[in-house]
Amino acid sequence: MAKRLLAILVLSVVAASTTQKATVHVRVEGKTRTLFAPAELTVTASTPMEAIEQASLIGEFYYHVTVSSFGSYVDQIGRYGGSASSGWVFKVDDASPPVGADAVQLKDGDHVLWYYADFGPTGGPPTLAVKAAAKKGCYTASAFDDAGNVSSRGDLSDVALNWMLWQARAAALRFGEIDPADREITEPILHDQSAALVRSSQKGDRRIDAPDGSILNNQQNDHARLGRQQRAATERLITRGDNWQHSIAIEVGVVDMAGYAQWLHDELGWQAIPA
Repeated sequence: MAKRLLAILVLSVVAASTTQKATVHVRVEGKTRTLFAPAELTVTASTPMEAIEQASLIGEFYYHVTVSSFGSYVDQIGRYGGSASSGWVFKVDDASPPVGADAVQLKDGDHVLWYYADFGPTGGPPTLAVKAAAKKGCYTASAFDDAGNVSSRGDLSDVALNWMLWQARAAALRFGEIDPADREITEPILHDQSAALVRSSQKGDRRIDAPDGSILNNQQNDHARLGRQQRAATERLITRGDNWQHSIAIEVGVVDMAGYAQWLHDELGWQAIPA
């Protein structure tokens, strides 16, 4: 009898050690808006499943767990449930674990993100994380794929590269030829690294700063030359994604490059260099 009690105590200690609680940060991004903790809140949990339970108690929102033959999973948070190509998933420290939310052992300081995702051939959408930079008062925003790597899909940044090259040549500066791959845009994916809360409140508008860094206009719509009319003209060249203003994904649309080249020609006299 004593040996049996000892065995039970040992098993209890082992079980307790494998489900140790951790102090973690949690955030929940819904289908159209942030549902819980835009700036993350701290909870005590041993798994991401426990983290969503603690978040629901604090935030007073509904969620539902389905138990199946291959494990338990969250099939609804708030108003929306999942479907064949979309649903509720989670990340820990910007990466999607290869096991279920009740099987990941959290450790102190982990960041847990629950979010609604539409899935494509390459998986879910990149997710955005804003973190403090080395310089006090500054922050960096990065997009992460399912593996936790910084996402770099799209090559619209080559537009800025070619623009700077055009301006330098116009000033009689001599440059060699750039890589041919940088002269052609093949993935004109538009990124917006601002938080969903900011996008929805500003309706996609942005602040304009003066060359010295001071605020020129709180919104581009108010700028005398680059205001509402120019925004409307360029917006017609963008095919926006569904719910882009409220989505956690940073990929918010695709640019019509032929139309954009024509707009640059009409407005600024820019002529594309033949490939």
